[in-house]
Amino acid sequence: MREYAKVYTAFWADPSTRSMSEDARMLALYLLTCPHGNLIGLFRLPDAYAADDLQWASERVSKGFQELFEKGFCARDEGSAWLVILKYLKWNQFENPNVAKNAAKVFDLAPQGIAKSLCAQAILKFGTYLSEAFRKALETVPETVSETLSEPYRKPSLAKPSLAKPEPLGLTPFVEPPSRPDSVGEIFEHWQRVMNHPQAKLDDKRRKCIQAALKLGYTPEQLRTAVDGCSVTPHNMGHNDRGERYDDLT
Repeated sequence: MREYAKVYTAFWADPSTRSMSEDARMLALYLLTCPHGNLIGLFRLPDAYAADDLQWASERVSKGFQELFEKGFCARDEGSAWLVILKYLKWNQFENPNVAKNAAKVFDLAPQGIAKSLCAQAILKFGTYLSEAFRKALETVPETVSETLSEPYRKPSLAKPSLAKPEPLGLTPFVEPPSRPDSVGEIFEHWQRVMNHPQAKLDDKRRKCIQAALKLGYTPEQLRTAVDGCSVTPHNMGHNDRGERYDDLT
């Protein structure tokens, strides 16, 4: 979870911003500063997360997103709920090679889809300090487009992306019973994949750790997001005075 985000004062004077409805402007500002975001503007954000943070009804959130999609502020994969702010890097460029290196790690975590494809185009256009390997990886990202897109937008474009109406997921993020037995396995498998521990076992200690978090009220989505955040935290990944990784579920 990031602790701060930058918003330039020019945001309020931008013609695109001024053309938005009041709700769309507030939602755009939220996307730029929300705790789910990151240094490349590509992150998972179902309607329920925004509804809970903004304390809005799900219908209000859905309507706001639709306006932002139509105005080309952002785009989102309907299935995975991964979202990209299309010109985020125009105003938040990488400050040094280390930041660009971390950006490559964040980008690699995102699933293939229209959001990742559009983000790759944005990084190539606005990104700085890109390594040759990262640049080549960006250039080879497939231009995957959801079958639900209307015909004019079959080819991804930074100028005018458009996605199908976002799914209404309800007001509260606590939509899955924490006692669902399959949730434990799903979270463990996500941790295995993200942290690259394919041989790790779901022992009693790890199972109890996940179950305890679910009983506290955290959703499986929030726990997976926590794993993603840990994977891009330098201290946990071994960049500390001991040179040790702290990436176990416990």
